[in-house]
This record gives sequence, structure tokens and C-alpha cells, in this order.
Amino acid sequence: MVLSILTPRLFSRIGLCLFFLNCAQIVAQPVNDHSATAIEVSHDNYCSGDGEYTTVGATPDGAIPTKWSGVYANVWFKFLAATTSVSIDIKTGDTEGTLRQPRLSLHDVGLPELVSNGSHGNYIDIGLSYEGLTIGAWY
Repeated sequence: MVLSILTPRLFSRIGLCLFFLNCAQIVAQPVNDHSATAIEVSHDNYCSGDGEYTTVGATPDGAIPTKWSGVYANVWFKFLAATTSVSIDIKTGDTEGTLRQPRLSLHDVGLPELVSNGSHGNYIDIGLSYEGLTIGAWY
């Protein structure tokens, strides 16, 4: 899985929380399995390495985002908004990773959902955009 966050210089981003569908396996949980242990990423054109993150061993927590359905497990990321908008992409398949049926949601620091995107199938890249972030706030 590749996580990519693109931000125009005229906009600002705040905290980010991502959820990902995961096939259940008995393994250690990822370090960012819960919102309290979200991995901090930069709001300024951040892009992870191919296959850098995993959902293997992730568990469900929090409310199910509005555009998600079925059983889910999730991992979390956060960012400090530098602009008022954000675009987030999840890329999977081939060298980018083996994440199947990715799902994505953006929350503010209090965990209310701002926007979400459901799965479009196995190994299908997804993304979302949001305007209205508060500069200096966590998402």
C-alpha cells in the first residue's frame, strides 16, 4: 500500500485518520492499529514508499465510516494541517502493495468523520479530497 497526501500551497491540512479493510489473520497488530497510536505524516506532499505500511493484524475500532460496509479493520495516520485542503490517495497492487478493498476516511481530532470513501474492489486505488481544514489543527 502506498499512502499519498497532496496539498496545494494555498490550502491547509489537519489531522488524518485512515481506515483500511483487512483480511483477518492471527499476527501482531500494526503500531497504528488504534487512533491513539496514529502514525504522524506530513501534510506537505507526503508519499510513503511502496508497501511501506500494512493492515495485517489490524482490528476494528471507532464508528464505521458512512461509506463503508461490512466487517472492517483499520489503521490510523494523522497530520497537522498546513493548508485548508487535502487530497489523499491509497495506491495498491503490483509493487505498491497487496491491500485488497481499500477504504479511506478523514476525521478531525475529536474523531467525527469529515469525509469517507468505500471500497471499489480488490487492488483498486482510491482517494478523497476535502476542503475546510483548520490550519494548525490535527486530522
